Amino acid sequence: MTRTFLALFLLSACLSAQTETSLTVTSTLSISLPPPDQALLSITVTTPLNTGLDDVLTALASAGITASNLSTVSSQTNQTNTVILQWTFWLPVPLATLKTSLNALLALQQSLGQQNSAWTLTYYVQQVQSSAATPPCPTAELLSDAQAQAQKLVSASPALSVGPILALSDGTGVTMAIYTYGVQAPVDFLLGTAAFASTPACTLTVKFALQRYQ
Repeated sequence: MTRTFLALFLLSACLSAQTETSLTVTSTLSISLPPPDQALLSITVTTPLNTGLDDVLTALASAGITASNLSTVSSQTNQTNTVILQWTFWLPVPLATLKTSLNALLALQQSLGQQNSAWTLTYYVQQVQSSAATPPCPTAELLSDAQAQAQKLVSASPALSVGPILALSDGTGVTMAIYTYGVQAPVDFLLGTAAFASTPACTLTVKFALQRYQ
């Protein structure tokens, strides 16, 4: 389905052979995006300052986290003015196994706290997304639609015709809204409400010269 928003800008109200006249058309085309099939989990572990990466990876192995998932590591000062390390990992998991992955992290969070009170683990679903590539905008179709709309606009004036293209400008392209959840959200709530929220649209703004019949 194509929705076209048109704005007509005439540089002069008086049309003459010497007056430059232009028409700007913005064409917007709705497109289909691939459905979501993946969730991105954010896992943060805080440890004593003398903890190494190998120690952290060993502790997180049951959740399928490896060195390739490490995003950042930094030193922080906690509420008791003790310097600690904060390790952040990004873990993409299939949406179909999201509940299993979250349950594994919950079990790991509890076991780490029982084994060593100096370690903490927090996690949340950062976003729900598609692993497939976003389709390109159909530029040729957008341009054809813009030309058709421009012709329709000037058809009411027998003195004008659509001339060559003066300028092209891409719009926002394909955009999508991504759900973000906090760690407190129950797993069943996440799975039940993780519908694909999107505003899939491509836009193209075209500026045409208008020619005046002599």
